[in-house]
Amino acid sequence: MDYPAENAAATLALPAPVISPAGPNIVAGSCPPDSCAPRVRKRPSVREFVGVDVSQLDFGTFFPGKIFKCTLCVRNLSSQSRAIKLHYDLETKEFSAKSVLDEFFSEAADRPAFGANESLANSEPVHHCWYLMLGRTKSFEKQTTISLEPGEDMDIGVVVKSPHVIGKKLYAELRMGLDPDVEVLRPEGELSVFLSAEVETPRLECCRELIYSSNNTRVIPIVVRFEEPVQKLKVPFRNNSSQEVEVQLSIVPFPNISPMSGGCSGGKRRMFTTNVMCVPSTCKLPAKTDSLINLNATYNLDYDEEQGERYSGRKREQRIMIAKIKGTQMIYYYVLDLNFIVEQ
Repeated sequence: MDYPAENAAATLALPAPVISPAGPNIVAGSCPPDSCAPRVRKRPSVREFVGVDVSQLDFGTFFPGKIFKCTLCVRNLSSQSRAIKLHYDLETKEFSAKSVLDEFFSEAADRPAFGANESLANSEPVHHCWYLMLGRTKSFEKQTTISLEPGEDMDIGVVVKSPHVIGKKLYAELRMGLDPDVEVLRPEGELSVFLSAEVETPRLECCRELIYSSNNTRVIPIVVRFEEPVQKLKVPFRNNSSQEVEVQLSIVPFPNISPMSGGCSGGKRRMFTTNVMCVPSTCKLPAKTDSLINLNATYNLDYDEEQGERYSGRKREQRIMIAKIKGTQMIYYYVLDLNFIVEQ
């Protein structure tokens, strides 16, 4: 059956599109591209799940070899059980002082002394001196994962083992977030706590010492005049450190020290020996203060003195006095230049 040409044209003709007022490229009945694009859900911040009681810990100043611990309280802020991972930042070589001041030191009274343009070296990649200590195991760890119930908190020990460096300032960042090996949720960022400490070298000085520049030897000249078998001496020392030190003292003789010889009224040659010791052997010296260290010097004749006989003798000897700062590996050596005089 044949159709008229005009009917065929009417049958094949399509309706013309209607231009939407939203724009020339938007067809009526469709949605704008912005409303049709899939919406990206913003990840929550880690601060919604993990909280701490302080944002920075200052360990103050201490001597090399010392171990100090501060307590950090970590809390689960969410309504579900969470696995929280704690670790030290090993990737950052230097911290920007301005970023540290803005992020961790909000109040002017708590701001440290370093300038805003200063760079702070991360001590952990170099010295490996920061550790974590859990209350149950008491073991030192570089990283750990703790499980906390909703609203539960836990005390974590932040430990610094002072390296044997001189006048070194130590900075580090302890970071924490949800453990990616356990948690499905991936919050944005990590929570950080800024750590700082300073290593001070103990500075002990004898107020009567003489320093020989050729070999940097410290010599303490002492004259011991024996009027009695035991002579008590006092040697002034000064602790120039900013904190109290406890000193362990000992005196040892130089090798091949011979007994001291002398004479008597009868013309006989007689010998006597001496001994010097620190009493007490351990003493505490306050910071920035002069103190006295007590020495006891004794002598012994190698025979029984005859009644009414006078004895006199003198000799110079040298001993080594060792002063060890207790709890550290710092040791000072002094040469005691002793001039013994015996007159009876």
